[in-house]
Amino acid sequence: MERVKRIGKKLILLLALLSVVLLHCTTNQAVEPEEQSIQLYLYANNTFEADFTGALIPAIIEVKDSVTFRELSFYTNGVFFRPNISPDEKFITIEVPMHWNIRSLNLPFDSTHMAPYDSVIVRIGPDVSNAVKVYVTNRAPIIDSIQIADTSIKVHENIYSNNMYELKIDTIGKIDMQITARDWDNYQTLKAYWRPLKDTTLITISEDKMKATYNVPLYNFRDSIIIRVYDTKAGDVEIVLILVKTSGVDPIKVTRLVFGDSVFTDTTSTYTVKQVAYDTVATEIAYLSADEITIGWSAAKGLMVNRDGTTPAIRDKAFYISSDNTDTLTTDTVITIDTIIVTLRNKVGDLTQKTIILQKIPANLRPVIDSVLIDTITFKGSYNDSTGYPYTIFAQKTVPLKVFARDPDRKGERAVTYTWDPSAILGIISDSTGPSITYTAPDSSTIDILYFSAIDPLNFKTTRKIALTVFKNSPPRIDTFYLGDTTLVPSVNDTTVSVTLSSPDTFAIRPAVYDKDIALVNDSLKYVWNYRTVNLTPAVATTKTFIYTSADMSYYDTITVRVTDKFNATTTRRIFAAFIKSQ
Repeated sequence: MERVKRIGKKLILLLALLSVVLLHCTTNQAVEPEEQSIQLYLYANNTFEADFTGALIPAIIEVKDSVTFRELSFYTNGVFFRPNISPDEKFITIEVPMHWNIRSLNLPFDSTHMAPYDSVIVRIGPDVSNAVKVYVTNRAPIIDSIQIADTSIKVHENIYSNNMYELKIDTIGKIDMQITARDWDNYQTLKAYWRPLKDTTLITISEDKMKATYNVPLYNFRDSIIIRVYDTKAGDVEIVLILVKTSGVDPIKVTRLVFGDSVFTDTTSTYTVKQVAYDTVATEIAYLSADEITIGWSAAKGLMVNRDGTTPAIRDKAFYISSDNTDTLTTDTVITIDTIIVTLRNKVGDLTQKTIILQKIPANLRPVIDSVLIDTITFKGSYNDSTGYPYTIFAQKTVPLKVFARDPDRKGERAVTYTWDPSAILGIISDSTGPSITYTAPDSSTIDILYFSAIDPLNFKTTRKIALTVFKNSPPRIDTFYLGDTTLVPSVNDTTVSVTLSSPDTFAIRPAVYDKDIALVNDSLKYVWNYRTVNLTPAVATTKTFIYTSADMSYYDTITVRVTDKFNATTTRRIFAAFIKSQ
């Protein structure tokens, strides 16, 4: 089994869009709201007391528009909540389902109801709601973990955030699953409810309900299993386990899938169709199988019918009838309007499933950018959104930019307008509108990303970017000299070395040169060497390594090297050498 991927982050983070919402549990009695800006109810309006038997209690928080929202903070004492936020014209309503379990063990006891109780208030900044009272007659169970074959998933209190866990499997046959859970009241027997959403025949449940066996099919699939753990007093918690298999095979090979004018022959499982409008569309599926195949068509919103108009659609050819999508879009957007699923099942129950996602596109087309001119270079053809239109420019240089675009729905030069966005550049542009502008690079090496848009009269927009690599050349730097086996580190300008010789000798002198521009602009270096003079003309050598042969006497010499890059930036360094002949 591969690693577990946990999905479904805490929905509590949605509250960060609101403010200082303080959910506080106190020992105060329930109080009805009296002209308060924050009103708190249980289940429905005007309910201020309730028994918690282990199932979620929805707390309704009404926030009037007089409340000023700031940043979020909250406090809990035995309460776990999952907010579902929806705006209203006059106030904001927040529904908070609440749970009590281990954190409610030390609640005060109400002798009349013979149960612990909590009083809950809501605070938003300085504003405080009325209090509601909850009698905790039964605490909810908690799931500690779920074991799937050799993989263990930790759950514990994360159960209160609508957690979903995804597990990728690459095996076939049966896998064992087991739930480990606890009842905080210590006197109830817990049971589990397992329900696969894809195929209920794939799972076998043990007698104590806490174990199950899942029969992994040969084919690729994605199945969601709802696992609910409950006690005998209405307390329950729930998680969703998602099993995914991508290493299998389709038991029935589909050779062609047709939706209207769209024909798909590849082996993927999901296809996307984009059209301006949908009404009644012919569909067809072709497959290879020696067995008898049962076919089923379904649509999430529309209707699938056989060619003779009967339902359900169970033949290789069918019609899709859209419910309300004959109108066309007039704004620059793409919406998914329906999903069609076609299933093919053989006589032993193996299943192949194909999905068609139907998207609606506007009747009006976006402008088409035919080419972009940067200085003297014209970019045509395909466009890569990750790289944009790349161009390298020297610092402080100015280049012209021009965009050639057209409106496929209209004719004329004025059918398309242009905007330029300089927010992500250090350079300067001459204008923010029009097809032609100039760009002046900054006095530093950087990469400027300049976005531009071509817009038609209906505000349909095509946006692209120009990636301008600004290059400011730096001269090469000599960090070290290697004189034979000796390493010489030069000072700011020059270096001095003393060499003792018994006889004339030959040395290889090589500098270690750093040029930070090599990778950026494919820089290249040239070398000029000489000695006994700082005048490097004529050159004694022009290679990186200089071969120097000493004289048969004691003397001083000056060895000079000049390194030049292809942009004529130079660095010159000297070695003052004292050659001493030993006696």
